[in-house]
Amino acid sequence: MDPADAAALAGTVSTAVGAVIAVVVAATAAGAIPPNPGAMALIGQVQVLSQIGRIGGGGGGAMGAFSHGFAWAHGNGLYTMFPKGNGTKRRSFRRQQEGESSDGLSPSVGKTAGEASGDCDAPDLTEREKAKCLECGLIDGAPMLDKLVGIVVSLGIVSVVRFSAQLLVTKCCKKEPWAILTFPNWEGPLLLTHWFSMCDSLTTTLGRPCAFWIVLSCVLLFFGPIAFILYAMWSIANNLKKGLMTYQEQQPITFKETREKINQAGTLRGKLKAISEYYDCRRHKGEWNENTEQGKFWRFLVKDFSQQAWKYCVWLLIRKFLFAIAMSLTIGAANAGAVIVLHIFDAGVLAFMNPFCDNVFQGSEMFSALSNLFSMILASMPVLHGDVPEALSDLMIICFALVGTVTAAFAAIATPIVGAFGAAAGLCMSAMPDGLEGVASGGASGTLVGAAAQIRDSVQELIEDGVEDLAGDGELDGGGMGVLGRMLLF
Repeated sequence: MDPADAAALAGTVSTAVGAVIAVVVAATAAGAIPPNPGAMALIGQVQVLSQIGRIGGGGGGAMGAFSHGFAWAHGNGLYTMFPKGNGTKRRSFRRQQEGESSDGLSPSVGKTAGEASGDCDAPDLTEREKAKCLECGLIDGAPMLDKLVGIVVSLGIVSVVRFSAQLLVTKCCKKEPWAILTFPNWEGPLLLTHWFSMCDSLTTTLGRPCAFWIVLSCVLLFFGPIAFILYAMWSIANNLKKGLMTYQEQQPITFKETREKINQAGTLRGKLKAISEYYDCRRHKGEWNENTEQGKFWRFLVKDFSQQAWKYCVWLLIRKFLFAIAMSLTIGAANAGAVIVLHIFDAGVLAFMNPFCDNVFQGSEMFSALSNLFSMILASMPVLHGDVPEALSDLMIICFALVGTVTAAFAAIATPIVGAFGAAAGLCMSAMPDGLEGVASGGASGTLVGAAAQIRDSVQELIEDGVEDLAGDGELDGGGMGVLGRMLLF
């Protein structure tokens, strides 16, 4: 697979993922759907894609170009201290920094920024040039400063916007404060989005042999991510013990009870309501109450998990922290092995704890976790095994890696679509005479079946055309594309 094709595919996927995240966030902010882990889970999957081309500390080629297309998911490009063209050493550093993201190399481990740049590999360096390469200075802390400044600025902007909107509601509109506009309902999810980026920048700087930046990175790691994890664990456990945070279990509804309600309902609207109640019962385990300030404050962290498994939210923070350490401070087989072990442990914890309140997202995350593990194993084979089968192409690994992202995207977008469809159906049913409900439901069913068939055919054609463009080297023929399209659709 050509790197240009891989980069183009990454751009297409990035656009689609951005659209899904925008829809989910907008629907949640508008109150059309309840808050759900869809957008956050999808960002987590994209962050996996951004790292798969760096497994082993190498890679390059199509895999590196593909991963580089998702660098936005861990904060690259938010802010840059040293623009290109600002001095010889700075230009060298910018090339080295871009190389870490694009071709999968990890030259920062045990090297200064100057030593890791391509200019320092020349065999005819003078003593002064060699000394320059080994120097430690502000340039070695630039990746950390770039990301931290970008994170702080983005958090500040979001906080100002949220506060201004709340002020508009309370002062100008003379209404009660909106719960969605209280702290940290906006800042909290944004912090979780930036979490991996923050840990990655600190651990990358920790890997440079510069005493000042090592000390500063350790201090920021302890008083930043580590302190937040410890405080969150202590505070949530303490609030649960005092009853300041409570969790309400979903009342069970049997299928027999639902069937009786359906038989007793005299209208189609009543039957649909009974089915909806049964669906909600089977899908959701319960929800956290927001009766106290502590419950409102920590809801952004625990809202997606059940009371017995709330600690999984802390594990997610620890997992990203450990993953950042593995990607930044190890290379070769050690890097590949550490990443695989982390994914095995994550899949095991997810299966054992069954943490999500939403059973649909639980299944989606479990499937995505197994897909990520399999993709990491495939991507690690050149490092761990050496010789790999010819069939194990970059395109195949990328396709397997995309399975988890596609699953997360489908789970994320399904909720607002179902919510919008349900709201529209309820509105139509409430305005329709009872005698026409049967006719309308039959017509709607026929229309939906026809539309689904048309969408299926269109998507199949799209998949075939897209994969044919990417596999222009003749490895796959048109028949193979048709089979692949049908496998993806069915």
